[in-house]
Formats: sequence, structure tokens, C-alpha cells
Amino acid sequence: MDFTKPPKSNGEVGHIPLKPAPSVPAYLFGVSVGKAIRAELPEAEQYQGKVCSMRLRFKPDGTLLNISAGGDPAYCQALKDATNRTALPKPVSGEMDRNGYIPVLDFKEVPLHVTTVGY
Repeated sequence: MDFTKPPKSNGEVGHIPLKPAPSVPAYLFGVSVGKAIRAELPEAEQYQGKVCSMRLRFKPDGTLLNISAGGDPAYCQALKDATNRTALPKPVSGEMDRNGYIPVLDFKEVPLHVTTVGY
């Protein structure tokens, strides 16, 4: 692959998509949405070690339009169900791309480790 040539007209160099990084408002909005969803996930400990990436699309008025997800099927379904139960914050200008998507939300349940310190 020759990276010295300008990118193809479709915005890609070979098979590597060249997309700009999410803006700070979009990133922060994604974090707030992820926290809201995670707070609605019942019995999260049963999904330890599981992962799910979710992509949410909103209408211009902020209404959730679509959820796509990939990862552990049961964990992803639980997160989709939690998303549908959650009163999500409404995005404003700059918090979603021109197609209504916010940055991908990556979820992973990790075991809680408590360390005791002896005195």
C-alpha cells in the first residue's frame, strides 16, 4: 500500500477508513449516554468478562431512532433493553454526526476487586 499517494475520492486509503475523531462534545455526550444505560443494567455482575459495542442513532429532535450492537448476544440484548428503559439525555448540535450517530459505546463488565490494606 502506497501512503504517499493522495486518498481515493471515497475518503479511504486502501481499506483504512479515514474518519475524523469524535468532537469533544460528541465524546462527552457519549459518556453521559453510556453512564445512563449502565445505571439501568440489572444484575450487571452476571455479565463479567462480556463485551458489547453499541451504536446509537438519533433523530434531529433527539429521539432515539436505532440501536445496533455487536458482542456477546445476551449482554448486548440486556444493554439494548436497558437503553430502551432509560431516559436518555437529548443530544444537541455537535453531539452527533450529520447522520444522527454518536460515537460507539464500548461496554465491558469487569469484576470488582477490593484490596484491603493492613496497618
